[in-house]
Amino acid sequence: MVTTMKPSRPLDMNVSDIPTFVVALAIAHAQEHGVPPERLLSGTGLNLDDIKNAGILISFRQAATIIRRMVRAIPDEPAGLAVGAKGALGSFGILGLAMLSSINIREAVAIGLTHHKEAGSLMDFSSELRGDEFAFILHERFPQPELLPFLCEEALSSIISLLRLALGEQVAPRRVEFSYAPPSYAEACGRFFQCPVHFGRAANRMVLDAALLDIPLTTSSPAILASSLKASVQALPVAEPMPDLVTSVESVLRGNLRERPTMTRVAAELNITERTLRRGLEAAGQSFSGIRDRLLERQARLLLEQPGQPIAAIAVELGFSDAREFRRAFHRWTGEAPSRFRQELPRADSE
Repeated sequence: MVTTMKPSRPLDMNVSDIPTFVVALAIAHAQEHGVPPERLLSGTGLNLDDIKNAGILISFRQAATIIRRMVRAIPDEPAGLAVGAKGALGSFGILGLAMLSSINIREAVAIGLTHHKEAGSLMDFSSELRGDEFAFILHERFPQPELLPFLCEEALSSIISLLRLALGEQVAPRRVEFSYAPPSYAEACGRFFQCPVHFGRAANRMVLDAALLDIPLTTSSPAILASSLKASVQALPVAEPMPDLVTSVESVLRGNLRERPTMTRVAAELNITERTLRRGLEAAGQSFSGIRDRLLERQARLLLEQPGQPIAAIAVELGFSDAREFRRAFHRWTGEAPSRFRQELPRADSE
């Protein structure tokens, strides 16, 4: 029996739809080897605060750029194994908690196959049950030959780490198979998985004893399972994901709202020309000024919700020359004055 999870919409490597969990662990691993985050993030439109923000989504293109730079900076290093083993809950986030709260491994696997993208996975998964063997099979979302070892090793090492967290360190696959040639650290793969590891095979997969599927979990909790699954789904935006060029512009502007960086400066930070930036935004149905105004309005609303903040101080914080200019802009965005918006806010002592 084979179970495959199909994408809900056509794949686009430039769409920001991936949580940053795995990329954050990769950057932390690179830092441990003396590689500064700025070297990995340059030109991606992202900064370290973005990567640490669980509410930020990035594109596969951005993730691949960061990981490619890490792999090149520390060659011959089993980075995928290290990142996947950093902590199963670190890789899977809230989804890992949901899986550990399942009735048994079978239910945990079903949850993981259904919701793995919510944990920031960079590979797609299917499962296969044949006789007394159960296998996790990996599928490339976008072909990336240079990154394939990292992506496969990170995915399978995070899965086995979660199984060991649930059932004990003695858990080992029957065998692991990779489609690529043996890397220089091939022996480290055998030590980590504690089983035969084969390279140059037809598929990327990890085969386990099917009897593991029906082992009950001592950490099972229906209440935690329900709440963590709900939180995992709610962590992703309801709106259609934006192209990564738009989210990259938002990231640069968000960190410099008071300075009001120009399109020329933003384009330079993204390592593209201003003309390319303008055309890209037009293709996405966006404009530079529209993105800037959207961010300014959002920040203005947040600041106005703080009762101790004078409107004049908010105007300065947002880069306006004076309170009058800010009032005009806020009225243009919302159709009402800042003072009116503040008056309509719920009182802290209201029921």
